[in-house]
Amino acid sequence: MTESNEILEMIKGIMLTQKATFPSLYTLFLNAISIDDNIGGGTPLVPDFEFTVPAGAFFTALAIPYSTTRRFKAKNLSPLVLQWGLSDLEGGFTNLAIPLAENATSTLLSTTLGASGDFLLFYNPTPTLISIELTVLED
Repeated sequence: MTESNEILEMIKGIMLTQKATFPSLYTLFLNAISIDDNIGGGTPLVPDFEFTVPAGAFFTALAIPYSTTRRFKAKNLSPLVLQWGLSDLEGGFTNLAIPLAENATSTLLSTTLGASGDFLLFYNPTPTLISIELTVLED
């Protein structure tokens, strides 16, 4: 485990040098290394991701292969409602979007967020930025 962590730290340094040139690759890399197995009990979960959804825009929070047993926990840190769900395409929902209420936390199975989809999207219909905390739970 120690050797794996050392190698990962070297890779993180290399990827950081590519952040400006290849921002999508860097984001995918961060997504790949950030997901933890948080299904144990005990201490409160630390979110895997924290991000802001731009005003009036779709935001791809995660690109990950669809799994029927995966759960997503989203916490809306704003007093505004937004929508979220899984989609087969970036930039728009291909499944029914689900509202995430103001200052609410919701934990949903992939199957609830969509019948398919490799993209976890958030849509902010408001003229204000909305901050989100996201945790991915693998069973």
